[in-house]
Amino acid sequence: MLTFSKERSPQLSPTHLNEVVADCVELVRVRSEQEGVDLVFQPARTSEEVLLDSDAIHRAVLNLLTNALDAVAESLTKRIRVTIAINADQEFLIDVEDSGPGIALEDREKIFSLFESTKGSQGTGIGLAVTAKIMHEHGGRVEVMTPASDQGSCFRLTLPAPRPASASETLA
Repeated sequence: MLTFSKERSPQLSPTHLNEVVADCVELVRVRSEQEGVDLVFQPARTSEEVLLDSDAIHRAVLNLLTNALDAVAESLTKRIRVTIAINADQEFLIDVEDSGPGIALEDREKIFSLFESTKGSQGTGIGLAVTAKIMHEHGGRVEVMTPASDQGSCFRLTLPAPRPASASETLA
């Protein structure tokens, strides 16, 4: 709640995005194994550092992963796939795709509003609002997409994460 209520600028530092997301995946791995969820992580093919607030991005990704675990709880096929890619604009794309019931088209915009939840009494309606705020602070965005399998949900974080200046660039 404090994250949402305070205006803040991200504390940018050179970070390996693959490591931040991998840590989130590992944090939920025990729960996913206990619940019979197939959790797959596909890191980006690059290991370059990017400038971002690693604690904030960690919080955003962890929010999406815990939501995905909740979503697949009652599914016959329990699958979560986390992928990191780079698009043509050199933005990082973090997709968290699950095999849960999906998000109705009419709910896709309002779920990012504070205290909106599709989980009934199980949700607070804070997690996705915080995630959207974190992405906005980074100049990025979060959106709900229809997965390629046409089942479940896919939440995409888009980060225009700048690369740190190399030593040779700063000396020039």
